[in-house]
Amino acid sequence: MKNRIIVFATSLFLFSCSSTYNKEDAVRSLKVLNSDIVNFLNVSSELPEFQAIKFLYNQANSPIPFKKSKFKLDNSAFNMENERGTYIWNPELNDFDFKKDKDFIDVRFQLANTENIFFQILNYESVAYSSKPDFPTKIIAKIHDGTNEKLVINHVGKVEDNLPESMETTIKGDGYDLNIRFKRTRNFENGTIAIYCTINKGIITLIDSKLLAKINYSQQGFYYKNIEFESQIFNHTIRGVIDYEHIEPTSTSYAKSFNENAKIELFESSNIKVGDIILASSGVNDLQEFKIEFENKDRVLLKEYLPALDKMYNLKY
Repeated sequence: MKNRIIVFATSLFLFSCSSTYNKEDAVRSLKVLNSDIVNFLNVSSELPEFQAIKFLYNQANSPIPFKKSKFKLDNSAFNMENERGTYIWNPELNDFDFKKDKDFIDVRFQLANTENIFFQILNYESVAYSSKPDFPTKIIAKIHDGTNEKLVINHVGKVEDNLPESMETTIKGDGYDLNIRFKRTRNFENGTIAIYCTINKGIITLIDSKLLAKINYSQQGFYYKNIEFESQIFNHTIRGVIDYEHIEPTSTSYAKSFNENAKIELFESSNIKVGDIILASSGVNDLQEFKIEFENKDRVLLKEYLPALDKMYNLKY
């Protein structure tokens, strides 16, 4: 208990070493962050390569492993061996013409304001684990816009103890790249999880996130004991410590228990505090949502000033 108090107090002290905006400046800062997120999503969604992925995601017969759930007639794993060949989009039939002439998947189609699109899956492997769909252990895929290589996807993963153990994914586009790393460890009943994610545009880092967690294993999988995270999102930083081991999941006041054992703060430029992020009632039945608490103790639903977050959470093609 003594060690827990020391660790938690140290975290609070480190978080508190900053100046704090008044409510008016904090609201301005939140609007800037929301604008940054909206601009990022809008620009990203207009890229030809993401328009191509969106198109394939929305076609019932596209030969890709991830499609709209309504197009998945069963939970069978994607088998690249059965899908190899050339697929050419036929706008009159609103479907693909197929020719089994290649040892990889080669999909060809056109989009508005673009040249011919070539989407190629050169390698895809996956293994079954405790959830569905199967966990991808190897992906090599490319998108070409005419003669220009627009996107290269490389992914490797590993499953151990019927759970994902590691993953490294890189997505490189024209002037930008995304990198995701995941690592899970186990030592008898205890373990750790580390997740890292970065999005770079040239030499500029747009998003840089890391999450470190302590976990305990059970027959159903694992559960979190403690989570520490820090994310730089454009010119803002969110830092948090959540002590799940001491949060009462069945408490009649779960939000109170959560807030007593968690500290989540939002900063601008890493050192000017915008506000605390807390869990509270939304005012609709028993629904609980995150709110931001300003310096003057006013509390507002976080999504009121950051509606772009809802868009990210519910992103669908």
